[in-house]
Amino acid sequence: MPLSWVKMHIGLLDNDAFRRLNADSRLTFLVAIILAGKQNQEGRLEIRGVGPMTVAEIGVYTGLSLQRQKAALDVLTRSTAFLYIDTIGTYCVARFSEKSDPSDRTAAERQRRRRSRLGHAVTDRDSHAVTQNDSHALEEEVDIDTDSLRSSAVGHRDWPQDVTALASLAKLFLNAFGNCRDADKIPKYLPAYTELLGKMRSRGVTIADAWTACVDARAALNDRPLFGASVHKALSFLPRSPRGVAPENQTAIESIRKRTA
Repeated sequence: MPLSWVKMHIGLLDNDAFRRLNADSRLTFLVAIILAGKQNQEGRLEIRGVGPMTVAEIGVYTGLSLQRQKAALDVLTRSTAFLYIDTIGTYCVARFSEKSDPSDRTAAERQRRRRSRLGHAVTDRDSHAVTQNDSHALEEEVDIDTDSLRSSAVGHRDWPQDVTALASLAKLFLNAFGNCRDADKIPKYLPAYTELLGKMRSRGVTIADAWTACVDARAALNDRPLFGASVHKALSFLPRSPRGVAPENQTAIESIRKRTA
């Protein structure tokens, strides 16, 4: 059954990331929220019994041409802040539960939940210290869904070959397994994750296998974040036989095995 309504924070208008979007992308994001509410499938833009909405079908609601609609969706899926693509190619609204949840959480409540997850006690003074200007910054920082991060990661399907693109993928892993959402700390820890994914790529495993290896590595550390040397522990949890290797890479992998046998 479709939702009767959806909601959004008024601070969205002042959010720097949203303001940097072009007009087509802003329109598409707002329409996507409404479509997700209409379809009521946890943020997925999917027609029941038919499958994922196509670019053209989304364009019917925005009024954009096919080319402009595809460009707008590409902009929105470059990070996990607005839209992401799941494992079967469905466009999904990031953190849709916040936009459909009837409870009206305040900024202080969001901060309390965040600090609780980090194991810090929050006093009433801490809660009241949150200003209106802080509210949307907190909304951007908390409630990042690990499932959404995984979907965005494996949505690449093939490993990025460009170093910058690989670093963007590594940031998804860092957010999920390092609990590192502080913009000031990301540059410190991102190189280790980028190096890790480079090694995983060279071993011919899939991105999904890489993600599972990090899950196993963190579990082995009693769910402690993967930082420093512990990041590379994930290598020991990779499958012994690569699965899902792209055909064009399989020949090269077999050649290397023969030379090193």
